[in-house]
Amino acid sequence: MPMDAEEMIQFLLKMNKEQEETIAELRATIKNLRATIANLNETLDELKRKLVKSFRERVFMASIDDVSAKEKLSADALVQKAGEAVKEHTPNRKKKSVRADLYEALPVQEVRCDVPEGERLCPHCDTPMEHLGYKFVREELRVIPAKVVRVRYMQETLVCPGCRKEDETTIKAAKTPTPLLAHSPASPDMVAMVMYQKSFLHQSFYRQEKDWEQLGITLSRATMANWVIRCSQDYLIPMVEHLRRKFMEAIPSKKSSDALSNAEIGRDYCDQLFMIERTLKDLSPEERRIKRLELETPVLEAFWCWLENLDFLKGSALGKAVTYALNQKKYMENYLLDGRCSISNNAAENAIRPFTVGRKNWLFSDTPKGASASAAVYSIIETAKANGLNVYTYLEYLLMYMPDTDWRNYPEELDYLMPWSEAVQE
Repeated sequence: MPMDAEEMIQFLLKMNKEQEETIAELRATIKNLRATIANLNETLDELKRKLVKSFRERVFMASIDDVSAKEKLSADALVQKAGEAVKEHTPNRKKKSVRADLYEALPVQEVRCDVPEGERLCPHCDTPMEHLGYKFVREELRVIPAKVVRVRYMQETLVCPGCRKEDETTIKAAKTPTPLLAHSPASPDMVAMVMYQKSFLHQSFYRQEKDWEQLGITLSRATMANWVIRCSQDYLIPMVEHLRRKFMEAIPSKKSSDALSNAEIGRDYCDQLFMIERTLKDLSPEERRIKRLELETPVLEAFWCWLENLDFLKGSALGKAVTYALNQKKYMENYLLDGRCSISNNAAENAIRPFTVGRKNWLFSDTPKGASASAAVYSIIETAKANGLNVYTYLEYLLMYMPDTDWRNYPEELDYLMPWSEAVQE
């Protein structure tokens, strides 16, 4: 039955609405497909980079191992296959140190070479010659070999003769230094040497045991380990805990993945921050903090605003980078609070690198207490290095003064033992 005009209009309106809905769905699908394609291209480019890198390494290794002239690839072929252009690089050479700078921290001992008595007459007129002075001729370095001695503390006691006449006995004894470890021959300098060799020179207790034998003392690995653990628990760990309360830890910034344009924009924000940091490296901590707030805060605000409005596909490399950055926002700005904090974790990675070197010598700690002791010793060592102190001298200093310090009841006394305190720096 034919439709009248009103029904025809309603039918056409309904079809038009359905077509508009279909068009909107198709546009949304196209948008999602484009985003998917972009992220797939991102993943594909990342895989290409990894493959090229792997292929480049294999080609160069093959060129090194293959000694046959026929099979050996030329340098041009290697560069062509690897898809890499070799850029000229001019290394920045450090200024060569003069000898006076190298030996500046060493004590000086003068050896005066006097003219013998029989040769102090003038060769021309036999007149006795007078002393004119000493002239520097040359210098050499000498090593004083280590030696172990037994130090006995002899406590003086006094008795009152007046009281003795009254048939009373009054005795007074001198104060003696508190032992580092009760009922143990361990001394501050000896335990400091064990810690220094273990954690700074990366010598295992087994190797130290042989070294102590050469000095005429039998010192077992178990004894050295016990000394380090007990001294760490009694003295170093409290120092580390006190030290941590003095610092605001800065979580390093993380560069976003460099892939497509959005990732490159994120990378450029990070690069801007690092470029500003390079201009502030010679400032004092307080001046650096003020300049960071002035110059870097606007960059960070623009970065967060850009991230919050960025359209990305969850699960992609870009999406993971954005999600991570937004989740770490409050931590990534911690370095603005203190000029001593670093924007990156390079300093922290360099500080833990010595531990990985030493770990190859002793592989692992036998007990959790040993691992905790190693962590405390390394923390003290790296803090001493960061403050320009001699590592062994600072360890000895702590072990010498902490036994007589009532830091448990007065923790503020530990401030005087901190590596940056004036007393320690002197």
